[in-house]
Amino acid sequence: MEKVIQNLIKWGINGFNNHEDVGFKVGYIQKYFSEYLYLKKELLERRDSASQNEMRRYFNALRIYVYTLYENLWHGYITSHSEELKFTFVINGIPTTFLNPHQTHLPSFSSAILNFGTCRDLFFVLLKLSIDPATINNKDSVNGLLKIHYGQKGFEKDLIKLSNNSDADYVNDGVRVYETNEFRNIFAHKMRLLWWFNKKCSPNERFLLRKEVDAIKNKKREEYMEHIFEIFTDNKSYERKIENSNCPDLISSGEILRETHDLLARFVNKSYKFIHTRVSKV
Repeated sequence: MEKVIQNLIKWGINGFNNHEDVGFKVGYIQKYFSEYLYLKKELLERRDSASQNEMRRYFNALRIYVYTLYENLWHGYITSHSEELKFTFVINGIPTTFLNPHQTHLPSFSSAILNFGTCRDLFFVLLKLSIDPATINNKDSVNGLLKIHYGQKGFEKDLIKLSNNSDADYVNDGVRVYETNEFRNIFAHKMRLLWWFNKKCSPNERFLLRKEVDAIKNKKREEYMEHIFEIFTDNKSYERKIENSNCPDLISSGEILRETHDLLARFVNKSYKFIHTRVSKV
């Protein structure tokens, strides 16, 4: 991988920048994005050697989305896996500090969830672009590409096409990625996330009832709507449930973020492998 990095440096910050340098130094790229740098090098080389403007545009667009997904997930890794994070805002000389805000401060947690949702939507564009170079032939087709939204069946169909129907586990991970919007749509858009402390499990993190989070992930609407109705009726009762629960019955805010990051990173990295195979034949 070091040899690939030396090649990428020839393109300046478009080849290898500070986000990638730090990600490599802490082992993030090696652990989560082993396919990324090889694909990026291929795309830069194919872009620069393309004889037609359409193909140059195609490879450059792929490169932009491939990098953007890496950059957003690297940020997601920092916010979900860092041992300590401190934000200090100074207004009129008065500092306001948040310690580990993505796990303890609701708007910050929501911003992390929204970032992962952005990764999902960016991947929709990358997937369509990867399997159909014609989506970027002209301004009208680009306009259509940027409006892409998949239904679940269509998403699965294109994942099977990208992977040449060679990896059922990859498609299953893709379905799980697709379904991450259930949690995002409720707790980043529609409803205040009611988390609470459980000092037995962690002195600092906030927790939710695991069964309620699972109900949302599994689209058990009647079950999680009962939970939301309960919160509106008596949020203190719900808070006491969390406070008095056994640790295995809870899921922490940090665990939700780490699970989401790890799923997305594994899925996107494997996608890069399939994309590399596909573009090498274009």
